[in-house]
Amino acid sequence: MSFCVDCGVDHHLGERTAAEQVNAEVEIERLRTRRDIEVARITASASKDIAETEAEPDLARAEGEVEGMAAVLDTIAGGGEPPAIPGGPPIIVEPPAEEVPNETPDIEPPPPAVEVTPPAKRGGYWG
Repeated sequence: MSFCVDCGVDHHLGERTAAEQVNAEVEIERLRTRRDIEVARITASASKDIAETEAEPDLARAEGEVEGMAAVLDTIAGGGEPPAIPGGPPIIVEPPAEEVPNETPDIEPPPPAVEVTPPAKRGGYWG
């Protein structure tokens, strides 16, 4: 088998027997198949790496939120001291104070009703 270095075609194809031509075509297809499999393997590996890289910040954020929620729930349930900010004062969580009802109503009474009388008729041309 001799393939052209420039174009990859066997210029001596007419001189071969039919069996040699089939063998050459089968070999070319095997090489193409190996190439396709290797490209698919590389693409899958790259896709996996990209997916893992993109998921890391989301995972870190979710873990931080869960830790914060757990700390708040422990504090509310009385399970421990509130978490302190490094270098800052401790966080104190107090229940809200009960509201004292206001003795004076916030709504003012409506103004007294005023009767409107129609104006008296004047003597005019039509009236």
